[in-house]
Amino acid sequence: MAKVDRRALVDRYAVEVTEVDPRSPLSVGNGELCGTVDVTGLQTFPRLYAADGGTLLGTMAQWGWHSAPAPGHVPDLADSVRSYDTPRGRVPYVDLADLDAATPGQRWLRANPHRLDLARIGLALGRRSPDPDDLGEPRQRLDLWTGTITSAFLLAGMPVRVTTCCHPDVDALAVRVASPGLAGGGLAVRIAFPYGSESWHDAADWESPDRHESALHVLADGARIDRRLDATRFPVRVHVDGGATVRRTGPHEFVVATGGDVLELGVRFGVGGPVAFTEALTASERWWPRFWSSGGVVELDSSEDERAPELQRRIVLSQYLTAIQCAGSLPPAETGLTTNSWRGRFHLETHWWHGAHFPLWGEGFAAGQEPRLVLAEPGCRPCRGPWSGVPGCAVAEAGRAGRAGEPQSDRDVPGVAAAAPDPPGRAGAPVG
Repeated sequence: MAKVDRRALVDRYAVEVTEVDPRSPLSVGNGELCGTVDVTGLQTFPRLYAADGGTLLGTMAQWGWHSAPAPGHVPDLADSVRSYDTPRGRVPYVDLADLDAATPGQRWLRANPHRLDLARIGLALGRRSPDPDDLGEPRQRLDLWTGTITSAFLLAGMPVRVTTCCHPDVDALAVRVASPGLAGGGLAVRIAFPYGSESWHDAADWESPDRHESALHVLADGARIDRRLDATRFPVRVHVDGGATVRRTGPHEFVVATGGDVLELGVRFGVGGPVAFTEALTASERWWPRFWSSGGVVELDSSEDERAPELQRRIVLSQYLTAIQCAGSLPPAETGLTTNSWRGRFHLETHWWHGAHFPLWGEGFAAGQEPRLVLAEPGCRPCRGPWSGVPGCAVAEAGRAGRAGEPQSDRDVPGVAAAAPDPPGRAGAPVG
């Protein structure tokens, strides 16, 4: 049997974009953190990628949860339990059959905790956000072999080139912007922070600036922004190179600007030191080739079936998406870390068929990683059936993501070791 040229196979399916496609933004991630971007390589035009009142352009993490204050006292889950007939007898289950008849407490339980859009990172033109009419000649490529996105385009007539990646080991996005427009002060990077949203799909509320805090601390190599949303608190460390500065332009808006033609920044979410762009890029360029070079591979070039090319494309792209969306400390939600369907909560009953095939790839469980169940908190009383203590509802499951949104240190979130292409140790790491 001929040896598969893995690099050639993966490069064949690099994603190239030459226009705004509202249905298909590109993402970078590491299983714990995922950032989804538009054709600028950033989140410059969120309204062009609308989804059920929100946007597909999000920055979300497995630990990034938020709960709005409860109406009065915290409701009891037992008030929302219904019994269902099963082959094993009657089983109590958290359910809300009639939303219109729900009490305020039941509505709060349904909406909290919810996954939080951590930040929006996009381009700014002076004091304004770019208009879609400012965009021209977009050319974008997702290099699957290195996990990087390169984007070239015109913005208000200025040529811009953006490189975007995610550090494979820590929750940090890194961006390099090259453009003559940077030096004149007309072009900059804008970082904005929302409040958490209780809606079914949207992870960001941009209409409640008085309900959260963003404290700026300017440092020699950038800044630290301390975020506080009710009980949810986490730092955001912005690292800049080349004399760039970080300044506040609004209650929750900050601009990163430079006097040169190149701006490099790393944005780390959660506890930890700064991450430079070059550090993240180098780590990404080392990690992804090892990922693609390990474990099983499927190559269908010899197939005469007309469906083979499309199946091959889906196999390769699914491996990439699994690594960035599903290789974290919790099973993936229905829409991963891209959008917020079911408010970002995973469905434990679907994890088994999502994860059962991975041992066949010679990765993940097969490399020695032991699957673990997410157990309900000791005080979670509704689950009294045959699987007592193993949450089967999205409401109960979401509560394991760290006390309604409190971030832990980088890798101590309890949960299921998602059966993605990763070996023992940090979820998402390649097989050595």
